[in-house]
Amino acid sequence: TPGMPPLDVYYDLHKLGIPTVFLVRLPKGLDGNVVRFDNIQPAFKAVDYLAECGCERIAMFGIRHANPDAVQERLEGYRKGLRKHGLPVNDDWICMPDSLDKARADLSMLFAGHNRPDAVFCLNDVYAAFLIKHLTRLGIDIPQHVKVVGFDNKSIGAQLSVPLTSMEVPVDVIGERAADLLLRQIRHPEANFKKIAVNAKIVKRVSA
Repeated sequence: TPGMPPLDVYYDLHKLGIPTVFLVRLPKGLDGNVVRFDNIQPAFKAVDYLAECGCERIAMFGIRHANPDAVQERLEGYRKGLRKHGLPVNDDWICMPDSLDKARADLSMLFAGHNRPDAVFCLNDVYAAFLIKHLTRLGIDIPQHVKVVGFDNKSIGAQLSVPLTSMEVPVDVIGERAADLLLRQIRHPEANFKKIAVNAKIVKRVSA
């Protein structure tokens, strides 16, 4: 994953018996304490919410290479949500270019036709903010014509011209669980490793 230290660092920590807690996922080939965050279920919940709002043409937007593992998991959740409601899985509505520069042209093309999406699930709140700004420039009203849901519930979302509905990652809970596991391993080094999962929740605002 971009920004992570080389795997050798984790292997060395493991061999030395230094208490370690992993966040989101374990490195390949290692076992250990981990606080997991499931990207699939929040993406599913976002699409499920949009479908319950009456949306039938739900697109997905983000930059493909931002975080490959998370992108694939959120894409899986997106497709799962569409299938639950019998909605079409249209690859033309999955807008994931290589850069934001290319995204402008791709989004303009996506929303140019009569059968354009009536909702968009975004990979994160930064992309959702970019999308809202671009659609506003195109004269597309949010949420009347297109509903938008982001991911992460960053502070930027509440400050947008159209406050953003977003899936909230419970970072405080993740931190608390990780600290608990680390203290447990320090006090009881012989204890079995634990794997804890935390869930996201939707924070509703104006965009959807």
